[in-house]
Amino acid sequence: MIERYRKIIRMRCVAAVVYAVLGSLLLAVLFLSGGSVVPDYMLSFFVGTGAMMVMNGIVNFCRKNRLLKDEQELRKKAVVEFDERNAEVMRRAWALALEVLLVIGWAAMVIAGFFSETVCYTLLASLCVVLLTAFVCYTIVWKTT
Repeated sequence: MIERYRKIIRMRCVAAVVYAVLGSLLLAVLFLSGGSVVPDYMLSFFVGTGAMMVMNGIVNFCRKNRLLKDEQELRKKAVVEFDERNAEVMRRAWALALEVLLVIGWAAMVIAGFFSETVCYTLLASLCVVLLTAFVCYTIVWKTT
């Protein structure tokens, strides 16, 4: 179990590095272009997103790397992560969050329908994408378990 978890943590370290690199690339593109590749009103959003990606990647890499060096802490975290009760709680929480967000999205779509057809159809498309993604994820998990 420990070796399996160690492999998972190593993959998370790689993912953190990739995340930080993507954020750095985003910031580099924005800097080198002078921000001309995005609309002016979105520039601060993309700068904030890039900075967040870099910081998130660095913090996660440091935390996971420190965990790999501490064998006792690694064992504790492995037990917690592979505990079936925790997994069931997470599954239920994500399922509930998905249902709540779908209801909120549907309500926003209905309300937007009174004011803007474009916003209404955009929200409808978003809801369809979320439902399709949920179905694909459900199918993948069902086939792999």
